[in-house]
Amino acid sequence: MDSRRTSTFSTVLILLQLCQQVSSSRVLARVTDDVTCFQRPHDLPEKPIDISCSVKVADDFRHRLQPNLKDKHMLDVVLRLRKKGRGVGGKAELQISLQNVGGIDVTNGGCVLQLKGDGDCSLESLDKADKLNGNSLMVAMLSWVDTYGEGWGCTKGLSLVDISSIKESYMLTHASFYYQSFGFKFGPKANKKAVDSCRDMLSFLRDEADVLSTVKSNAVMVLHQALSASGKIGRDIVKKVDKEVRDTNIDDPEARLEEMRRKTIDVVEEQPALKQSVSTSPLTPFRQTRDTVGSKKAMIGEKRLFFDLLLAWPELEEMTQECVSRGERIRDGPINPQASQLPHLRPKATIDPTFPPGSNAHELMCLIQSAGLVLMKHADKKRLERIMDDFPSMLLAQSLPAGARKCLNVSTGVRQLGDTHRYTLVEEFATPSN
Repeated sequence: MDSRRTSTFSTVLILLQLCQQVSSSRVLARVTDDVTCFQRPHDLPEKPIDISCSVKVADDFRHRLQPNLKDKHMLDVVLRLRKKGRGVGGKAELQISLQNVGGIDVTNGGCVLQLKGDGDCSLESLDKADKLNGNSLMVAMLSWVDTYGEGWGCTKGLSLVDISSIKESYMLTHASFYYQSFGFKFGPKANKKAVDSCRDMLSFLRDEADVLSTVKSNAVMVLHQALSASGKIGRDIVKKVDKEVRDTNIDDPEARLEEMRRKTIDVVEEQPALKQSVSTSPLTPFRQTRDTVGSKKAMIGEKRLFFDLLLAWPELEEMTQECVSRGERIRDGPINPQASQLPHLRPKATIDPTFPPGSNAHELMCLIQSAGLVLMKHADKKRLERIMDDFPSMLLAQSLPAGARKCLNVSTGVRQLGDTHRYTLVEEFATPSN
């Protein structure tokens, strides 16, 4: 009887201590294997450990949650702790990954926090789950870091490497990089060339130029470079096109470019075959096999994309110009009924209001929409599915001046704990550097 009373008393005491802990912190922290939400384990776990925590969602983040979680002030999350390899200085690091958010399993998604042990933490591998979008995963992890980060060693803030698949489209619709909208700022402040490149890009997007002509010219150049790199037959094609265009003696640059486009398409389509040797390089511009393959069929990736666009260029150009003149893709502008066919670009997606109608950003949005519709009409559907998420990036990159293009390189964002401000390109890059 006494032993039962002692056991009951001990249980009540433990529960009371936990309740006091919850009351003082206003969050739920469930202890698992001597690990709590408030402090990282002294020793890295040899086997994965799951912990459950309740995190406070900042006011500025709540609306970023998907509808079934929207406006929640608190979120219950389950995280898995595991030891990962060898980090800086040959030491193993602690890795934290989301397993469950608000009762939703997210194990088929990705959101990983890497604790480096020197005060720096990095966010990696953001990938939406079946039942939870990327925004909600980001909010859940950032809320956990803001609530408990200091106790886990994130004293210098949080960093991430921006490899967002929606980076370019998001930049046009929100005038910011995706990571900037979560309190991250452009990382390498000391890298003047990178900052200057982003300033050039911002200036270009707000200005007016001939985006269509630039993309057309660069697309032809990409094909010529790919052909030249493919072997003797490809180099002969480029030489033949160059000679035929020179022989026309066309003085007008636009007319000469159109002749170059037309002859490049004609010669590639007429070319019966390209004999390619075996290549193991994943970067080869053509699919190379032991068999003889047609030059058009052999094209893969970016090269085939630009070939298909150049093939349908007159239609693409007309659709893009009509989109700009009609005011499509701007706030309160008309919506092209065909836009609902584009899985990568929501029908109501418009350029950010800081980009004027008729600006390069506007023309680019119209070009992306028109390119998608043209490709869906003329290109192979299975192949198109593989590049649908990537071709906005390719088009934007080929529209930018060479110096501004460097801003699209993979970059590091940095964030101080608790920062929920939505930074923009204008805030970070509008002021000329000294």
